[in-house]
Amino acid sequence: MFRVKLKTNGILKISAISLLVPLLFSNLAFAATTINEYSIPTSISHPRTIISGPGGNLWFTEQAGNKIGEITSSGTITEYTIPTSNSQPLGITTGPDGNLWFTEFNGNKVGKMTTSGSFTEYTIPTSNSGPFGITSGPDGNLWFTESSTSGEKIAKITTSGTITEYSLSGTPQPSSIVSGPDGNLWFTEADTSADKIGKITTSGTVTEYPVPGGLTNPTYLTAGPDGNIWFTCFSSGQIGKITTSGTFTMYTVPTSSPGLNGITSGPDGNLWFTEFGGNKVGSISTTGTINEYLVPTSNSGPSGITTGPDGNLWFTEIFGNNIGQINITGSTTSGGSSSASASSNAKTNSTVTSPDTGFGAPTNSNKPVLLIISTLSIAFLVSGYYLLRYRTQNKGSIK
Repeated sequence: MFRVKLKTNGILKISAISLLVPLLFSNLAFAATTINEYSIPTSISHPRTIISGPGGNLWFTEQAGNKIGEITSSGTITEYTIPTSNSQPLGITTGPDGNLWFTEFNGNKVGKMTTSGSFTEYTIPTSNSGPFGITSGPDGNLWFTESSTSGEKIAKITTSGTITEYSLSGTPQPSSIVSGPDGNLWFTEADTSADKIGKITTSGTVTEYPVPGGLTNPTYLTAGPDGNIWFTCFSSGQIGKITTSGTFTMYTVPTSSPGLNGITSGPDGNLWFTEFGGNKVGSISTTGTINEYLVPTSNSGPSGITTGPDGNLWFTEIFGNNIGQINITGSTTSGGSSSASASSNAKTNSTVTSPDTGFGAPTNSNKPVLLIISTLSIAFLVSGYYLLRYRTQNKGSIK
């Protein structure tokens, strides 16, 4: 005869475990992040840098499209053509005057654009300087990098257009630049012969710090929420941080040959970055925990990334010709359209998961599963209660 013996403490343990089941599955349901993509009206535009700018919208450069793009948090895109043809705009930032300031890599200019689309361009004194990154400095000026071998300089421009240049030694290829928490400007020296993070004071004094390991190719950087400078290494597949006194810590991304690109501080206290080669967007905590999310469009070439006014992350796809949104707030967006063509440019939303994505808002598709699991768990808990009563009253085994 089949006999099952359930001791009192066993029933209590099983019943307690039943309470944890819905919690376990609810966490699995939370490990989902939605990525929305919005097609840029201009084909093969090669969107590069993106920022959260004036007017509560996001602004981005179109290197091949020769335009500055604007996208609302609901996905409506407007494009503005730059006067200089084939200027190849790269970096973009908001100036202290409330205008958009950007670099023209091929045009050898720094451009200024109002939110209504009025342009002013300033020619850089050094020919073929290859202006790349640009940021608003603590001194009320705009600071930018000159990355070509003819340039190799850090420069500043006043809001009235006066340019001052500071030369660097060697051929470091200065690329990204950001205003640091210490009142200085920090920049990457991307050439593998340099492999340094540089610092320049507002008066022009330069200090350079070699990145550990060599052949790292530091490309983009940002000021982190922990008071450090965080940067991506394109060649070595590492995320690095450097204190304002020059101490490095390096973290390797799990994906092989990710081609790390843009990086920004997120609204969740993490750093978010793009993987140009891995076709992913990732996050890293200030203690080094990394999560990665696959972009729905294959071989999209994720590049620039920023936090939007809606509290979500926004990024550019160079080859996908899209602007992507990583929805971490649980909010929904409607399909956008170009104000010029008034045609829908929103792609179907995609929910992507990663083995180590962490927890976010539960999606609607998870709710029925959670309801069923929770109902079964409650039923099991109730049955455990009655088995316990039976065991106590009969003081014997259950047959």
